[in-house]
Amino acid sequence: MYETNQRLRNQRAYFPLISPRLTGEYQFQYTASGDGAVDVDITVLSIVQSRGDGTVFWQQTREIGSTTAADVEPGGSANTEFEFNLNQTRLQLERVEETLGETPGDPIVVVQAQTQMTGQVNGRTVNREFVDELRFIPDGDSFVVNDPGEMTNTSRQVRSVTTTREYSPIRSIGGPAILVVSVGGLASLVLLRRRNQIALSPAERDRLTHVEYAEWISIGTLSEDPHDSELNVVEMSSLVDLVNVAADAGERVVYDPAQERYAVFDGDRMYFCTPPLQ
Repeated sequence: MYETNQRLRNQRAYFPLISPRLTGEYQFQYTASGDGAVDVDITVLSIVQSRGDGTVFWQQTREIGSTTAADVEPGGSANTEFEFNLNQTRLQLERVEETLGETPGDPIVVVQAQTQMTGQVNGRTVNREFVDELRFIPDGDSFVVNDPGEMTNTSRQVRSVTTTREYSPIRSIGGPAILVVSVGGLASLVLLRRRNQIALSPAERDRLTHVEYAEWISIGTLSEDPHDSELNVVEMSSLVDLVNVAADAGERVVYDPAQERYAVFDGDRMYFCTPPLQ
C-alpha cells in the first residue's frame, strides 16, 4: 500500500499495524484589538477511555507533550509537539477488554490539549483556560480520525468610563418634545405588535439564538453532506435541543459558518441542525 518509511499526513484513518507511531503538533494563538503579553502553558494528554451517553466508564491518561511560552504578543503563538504509539494503544484497549469483559460504552482515544493563558491584554488582566480535543475512533484494525477542525474562542472586554455631561440650550425645550414623541411611538409599537405586524425575520432570530448560546459554540469545518460518513446522523429540530445534547454529552457545538450548520459529535453519533433556528 505504501513505500517503506513513507510518512502519512492528515489521513482519514490510520492503521497501527503498519504505521504505529503517530506524531502531531498543537498550536495556540491569540489576537487582540490592542497590545498584550501573556504566558502560555500547554499540556497535551493521551486519554484512552470508554464513553457512552455522556458517561465515562473507565479511563487511562498520560502526558505526551507540554510547553511553556512567556510574553506571547498578539499574533504570536505557542506550539508543542506530541507523539504516541497507536499500536500500543490498540493493545491496551484489547487488554482492558480481556480484563473487564464486554463493558458498556464505546472505546475512544482522545488527544487533549489543556492550555492556561495568563497576563495582560488591552491593559487588562486575563486568566483563561482552553481545552481542545482530537479524537480517534477504533474501527477494526484502524483508528478513524474525528477532527473538529480549527477551534476558535472569542471574548470581549468591557470597561466603565466616567465622563462629564454637557447639555445644549435646547435641552429644556427638546426634552418634553422627545417625551411626547416617544410615548406616541411606544403606543404605536404596542398596537402593531398586538396586530402581529411586527416580527423578527428568520435571519434576525437566527443571530439572536446564536448569541444566546455562544458560550457552547466553537467555529469549525463540517463535511458538506452530514449523511456522507460512517457516523449515525440525527437531525435536531432546534439549536436549543442541540445545546441540550452537547450538555448531556459533555461536548461543544461546532458551527460551520460557510454552511451555516451546527453539529455535536458524541461517539459514533453526529447531531446537527441548520437555520432557520428556533
